[in-house]
Amino acid sequence: MGLFNRRASRAAALAEPAATIEELLTEIRRLTEANRSRRDRQTERRLLALRHLAGVRLAESGEDAEYPEPDFARLSDGGGLPELTPAELTPELRRAGILRDGCLLVRGLVARTAALGLAAQIDRAFAARAAFEVGRRPAEGYYEELEPEARFEVASA
Repeated sequence: MGLFNRRASRAAALAEPAATIEELLTEIRRLTEANRSRRDRQTERRLLALRHLAGVRLAESGEDAEYPEPDFARLSDGGGLPELTPAELTPELRRAGILRDGCLLVRGLVARTAALGLAAQIDRAFAARAAFEVGRRPAEGYYEELEPEARFEVASA
């Protein structure tokens, strides 16, 4: 039995006991492993609430996130998107590519069949959100609204 046993909801996420960030992260790891071996919608909802709460706690801690130093010198100046092999990819190059060009092209990082499957799941998630936005019920497991704490809401364009 985990440290937190309340149902996943915005109210529950914000009404947790005074758990430390480490306790939250430990519970997130535990539930993630449990959900990998046996997927459960309630566990997934709980994970979402706990991850949001952990993010709130991290933001409140005042600690600055640590990022790798971007390695701009190793990016090509060929004019197109930076293209790397999976063996060349490092956190420093990834950060440099995102900061300079918005992305990196890494051919072969994910097998083609896996990438096509992932793309299909992403398309299905977008379709579920579109259904939700027009008042239809989205496909189970593909979209649920998250109501973040007000100060963390992201304005949409």
